[in-house]
Amino acid sequence: MNKPKKLEFHTEMLEIAYGPEKSKELHLHFKPGEVAYYPEGKTDNTHYSLLGATEVSKLVATQIRLLESPLCENLKKVIKIDDITTGSKK
Repeated sequence: MNKPKKLEFHTEMLEIAYGPEKSKELHLHFKPGEVAYYPEGKTDNTHYSLLGATEVSKLVATQIRLLESPLCENLKKVIKIDDITTGSKK
C-alpha cells in the first residue's frame, strides 16, 4: 500500500533532481529585459515559474491519488494518471 508523503519532501527531491543551476528554471529567475513584466530582471527562489508550478501540481495530483480518504474519491476519479505524467487534458 502506497502512503502519501509530505509535499515538502517531494518538492525538495524535485529541486535536488534538477540540481543547483537547473533548479533555477523552477523559480522566477529572469535576466534584465528577458521578461517584459520584470524589465530589471528577477531572482526569486520562493515563487515558482510556469515550469515549477506545473511540476509541483503533478506531485500534488500524484499524492492525492495515494490518499485513502473517502473525501478524495470523487477527486481521484477526475485525476487521470496520463494527465499527471504528460500534463495533457483529455
